Amino acid sequence: MATVIYPGGHFTHCVHHGDYEVLPDTAPAIATMGPASFGKVTCDFLLGGKLVCMSEGRVCAIGTIVGLEDTDYGKSGYNAIDNDFSFNILLAPFTTRDFWPQARSKKDPYSMRDWVAATASQGNLIADVAGTVAGLKPREPRTGSPVDGYGVMWRYPGANTPSPIQVGETRAADPDQLRQNNLNKLSTAVEGDDVLIALPVLHCECEGSRIWAVCNALAPFLDILSGKPPGSPGPSATDICHDVLGWIPFVGDVLCAIAEAIVDLAMLPIVLAAAAAAAVAWLAAQKYDDLFLTGPIKEKIKMGQVVVVQGRWCWDGGHAGHMELHPVTAIAIADGVPNDPADPAASARLSDLQERWCQLLDSAPPPQAPPSLMGPPPVPGADLTPHQKATALAQQQPENQWTVHPVIDGCQPRQNLR
Repeated sequence: MATVIYPGGHFTHCVHHGDYEVLPDTAPAIATMGPASFGKVTCDFLLGGKLVCMSEGRVCAIGTIVGLEDTDYGKSGYNAIDNDFSFNILLAPFTTRDFWPQARSKKDPYSMRDWVAATASQGNLIADVAGTVAGLKPREPRTGSPVDGYGVMWRYPGANTPSPIQVGETRAADPDQLRQNNLNKLSTAVEGDDVLIALPVLHCECEGSRIWAVCNALAPFLDILSGKPPGSPGPSATDICHDVLGWIPFVGDVLCAIAEAIVDLAMLPIVLAAAAAAAVAWLAAQKYDDLFLTGPIKEKIKMGQVVVVQGRWCWDGGHAGHMELHPVTAIAIADGVPNDPADPAASARLSDLQERWCQLLDSAPPPQAPPSLMGPPPVPGADLTPHQKATALAQQQPENQWTVHPVIDGCQPRQNLR
């Protein structure tokens, strides 16, 4: 493997499936919660509500990068607050060539997802085999939800071409930014003599800091606008109102929301100050991410690379529902990965590689995030695993601080100097 790449952003957390609550539609929610209270709920959902934990610890996945999504991919307006950098991997041992027969027969994306989930060594990562999220409602429910799946449109030569090897394969053109998405938006298509199908992939997200930065900038203002001293514990005035009048179905909540809206209008300078703080945080977060977080990742990973990816395995309920690694905590370029799903020894070989590589990734402590120009970086520290802590302590020992070679400028542990 090559040098390990460590994405530095770790801003979100996942929740137990029993604690998941879908974010309500904006207009009805504001009408029953109040604008400031809905702002708090939205931040809570984006940072620690829409992701459901699928495993206790980090997991590893091995595959080929078949899609890159820049920080502004498919996002505009308010949605651009999510500035994560994402990439999509086709799980090993599959390669794009393996889907040539699927393209010729114009298979639907769900049958191909089920095929990969049942055949790939780590196919369980794109499925919900244990039924963990059964019954949950994603933000954009579709047929097949809660696990819709994720895909990348790929172009294959038409039926008159005997083999894709003769002409090669290229990812479909992406003029409308709808070529990498939840499967319900990626129908099999014919363009001229070519066939486009959605390759079932594992979505991987390297977190940017914009949501975290904007929500932290807004937090004290939202407290004030909902009737609460900034940062103080306990309920806000709006929360108390809902507790008192909540026994009146619907009407009680609407009255509290109207009261909060009137207060917010009366404190227009506070509202304007909140907007200004959010705008500054919005711009500053992207500049920081371009320098230290997502920017360096974009420069190091490329289409077609085979990678080992470590991250937190989650179900993302913010869209139509799909499995993903979020956040990605480590990436390494891999060599010697089996790429023949028909080879019965490929699965065993992949399991062996996964066990060894994941253990190494889990033992290597990530580097510290660099300081920003304006003080400490806006990056919450990532908790180290026990193995990472042990490695970090060992790295501080004098005998492990050599520069040229331990024989030349290293030393021996103190207990060996006798």
